[in-house]
Amino acid sequence: MDKNLGMGTYSCERPLMPDMPGMKEWPERICPADWRIGVKKALELELIKTSPTIEGLAGKLGLDPVKLKERVESYNKLCALGKDTEFGKDPGLLLPIKKPVLRN
Repeated sequence: MDKNLGMGTYSCERPLMPDMPGMKEWPERICPADWRIGVKKALELELIKTSPTIEGLAGKLGLDPVKLKERVESYNKLCALGKDTEFGKDPGLLLPIKKPVLRN
């Protein structure tokens, strides 16, 4: 699903990056020139939850670990097929969840 952020149309799948049109007008506290600073701050404040396992992440998010693991497995199958038959997600954005991306 694309949303107009006042800077053109961008997919909500894409992170706000400093090189996007109009980002230089945003305050540094909202969109740091180095996006890794914002992620590090969010990790420190526990705004981004991390875990080495899907089940552990489910616990931190207050979700049923069995259901979340099943959902991730279902999503990964769609990624392997290269077609999102559930929501019609752009095939170029189908990225399987294989291992933890962030570690704090």
